Amino acid sequence: MNIKLTMLAVGALLWLGAGPAASAPDEAMLARLKAFAAEQGSPIEWESVDEYEGAGGKMVTTLTNVRVGAGNEAAAISSLELSEVSEVDGGWRIGKLSVPYQRFREGEADIALQEFAVSGLTLPAEGQPVETVAYEGVSLREMTVAVNNVPVFSLNDLHVEITQDDAGTMEFAGAAEAFTISAGAVDDDTARSIMQAMGYEQLQGYLEIEGSWNPNDGALELAQYDITVNDVGTLGMNVALSGYTRDVMAGMSKAQADMAANPDGDNTASYMAMLGLMQRVNLHSARIQFVDDSVTNRTLDMMAEQQRADRKTVMDQAQAILLSQLMLFNNPQLIEQASEAVSTFLADPQNLAVAAEPAEPLPLAVAIMTGMAAPQALPQQLGLKFIANE
Repeated sequence: MNIKLTMLAVGALLWLGAGPAASAPDEAMLARLKAFAAEQGSPIEWESVDEYEGAGGKMVTTLTNVRVGAGNEAAAISSLELSEVSEVDGGWRIGKLSVPYQRFREGEADIALQEFAVSGLTLPAEGQPVETVAYEGVSLREMTVAVNNVPVFSLNDLHVEITQDDAGTMEFAGAAEAFTISAGAVDDDTARSIMQAMGYEQLQGYLEIEGSWNPNDGALELAQYDITVNDVGTLGMNVALSGYTRDVMAGMSKAQADMAANPDGDNTASYMAMLGLMQRVNLHSARIQFVDDSVTNRTLDMMAEQQRADRKTVMDQAQAILLSQLMLFNNPQLIEQASEAVSTFLADPQNLAVAAEPAEPLPLAVAIMTGMAAPQALPQQLGLKFIANE
């Protein structure tokens, strides 16, 4: 099975947003689930339906041999369970929609998902407006990947919770409590050898995310998106936008779908539509930051040993490579600032950041056009800054 199609099936379920049988499944609810999925562009079918009494006497509906999507793009899910179902305002609320276990192969990789679940999924009554995010949370207990029966990746306790206030602002927060990457997961022999030479036979870490979005006025803030690898460091980013409304999101999705449906044709109209939508979305700030946890010194020491040089020589080489890339912008002030920041960081590795702080909200379309027509003007337009050891 194609891993990409299977993960698309899982994503489609997000957007939809044991004992003996005790009673007939709720046919009206299942019919609405099927219709709602089709309305969202992800038709769903199943081979059979069963119902049993689960923990605490609550009824669980099981759909088996499920297919999500259409034609050759459809992906198979062995079973799908719906529990804690209740009628709400003429529609339904599914307390938990879950895939107990799913296993598939992609090339030589064997991938397994355990206990993937969507909580608080709302199926609005027919003709009623659809919430932008129709669920309250997502979780995955475990994902494992093995190549030729050798474990190379695992992810544990992934969860995202979503709340919404009376003004329509949605706040989301979540984490992947642990992940592990084996050096064997790296296909490139050179890169794998470098990892091992630096003492990284296995990488362990975690992921944290937090933010908010108001689909009515389009205020979107990704306050935290941090990937931490133990004894390596933390790569984080945050961004603040305005104008990313429900209509803009829907328009972008349509333009992307149109381009995907016509990969070899003339997509000029779709590109122009995307650019027009981006004109409505403004960048307020953005930042990418790396907080070191020993990887910088390990890298400098390893390179110095390989080149039989001292650390200062290696630091000068790294700085020169970065500055050569920045020459494209033809901005002496930016080059000087970057040189100073990188020099400070390499001498005492703590943290290094690149921040965009435009003087006033900057339409994304304007930034894109500047980058294409006059890249040397882009850093000033973005208010680009390099910051070290803040």
